[in-house]
Amino acid sequence: MLRIEKNNYDRLNQVSSKSEFEKDTQKLKVINLESSKADMLIKIETLKDIIINKKLVEKSNYIYNIAVKEGDYVNAGTLLYEAKDLSKGKLEIFVPIAQIDEIKNKNIYLDGVKGDIKISKIYDVADATNISSYKVELILTNIQTFSRLVKIEFK
Repeated sequence: MLRIEKNNYDRLNQVSSKSEFEKDTQKLKVINLESSKADMLIKIETLKDIIINKKLVEKSNYIYNIAVKEGDYVNAGTLLYEAKDLSKGKLEIFVPIAQIDEIKNKNIYLDGVKGDIKISKIYDVADATNISSYKVELILTNIQTFSRLVKIEFK
């Protein structure tokens, strides 16, 4: 468009029968297009800089699902990946309702070893599947292996 409008201005400028107003109007079109082109070039370089400097770094999390491929264009708010924090683990157990008060003050043993295990939450509503039990969440630290069967004892 810029090249066409420039050519039109050059031709129009050579015609003596055209008014100064028409010539000025055509010159303004050319100047506006040049300004738009300069603005677009600045935006392009800014976006290139943002893309080059955009790095996602996960140090303590495990990335287990990458939702995009390299070179894909994504909008703001698009899921890029899913990560899990492996510094702690959550263990869910079901305790009979009658024994809830007893376990609150006892030490918790995992596979026969006393640990720094704390009760995170006790759900005071019976579980839908285990109707005579409350769900208890335990927070574990320094987990080596996830998704395994463990023995829990309250002593």
